[in-house]
Amino acid sequence: CGYLPILEENSTHTGLEVIRGRASFRGDLYALWEDSISEDILARKYTGSTTTWEGGATIFNGEASVALDLHSHKTRLIAIYVKGNDHITARTTDGTTWDAPSTEFTPNLLTDIPSDNENIDAGLLATIGTDVIAALWHETSGLVTFFSSEDMAATWVDEEIDIVSGNGPQGVVGMTGI
Repeated sequence: CGYLPILEENSTHTGLEVIRGRASFRGDLYALWEDSISEDILARKYTGSTTTWEGGATIFNGEASVALDLHSHKTRLIAIYVKGNDHITARTTDGTTWDAPSTEFTPNLLTDIPSDNENIDAGLLATIGTDVIAALWHETSGLVTFFSSEDMAATWVDEEIDIVSGNGPQGVVGMTGI
């Protein structure tokens, strides 16, 4: 039996309500935040040199949306969120300038349009080998369906792999050697 002491450190933020994902990227910890008042989805950086989440950028603003996951893959930080009933990704190389992929996921995979800050297991990201993969809830069919990208989330391809699910992906992990 062992004991691992971990230093507790309080942090502060302004106007952000919910952290939906986090990833280590370029030596810093980034978090994917929702702001229900402005309906923004933001990425913020926690450097540890202060106790404030700072930097980063607004990934999406406006319409009702729900942040799902944040993932570091090679030289990109990739965010996935729901806008309307569509799964959307954004990616960055520096944490502040975000762009959209040239080919997005199949539209209208969700039946219902989530409300701000809704707890919904609609999508997760992971790295398998050299590819980034997305496990998405295809609510209209009651499935988790998989997409992959060989080019750091610039182009998403439907792998036509489906797993029956009544409530979306609960976790995703890549296994070495498969």
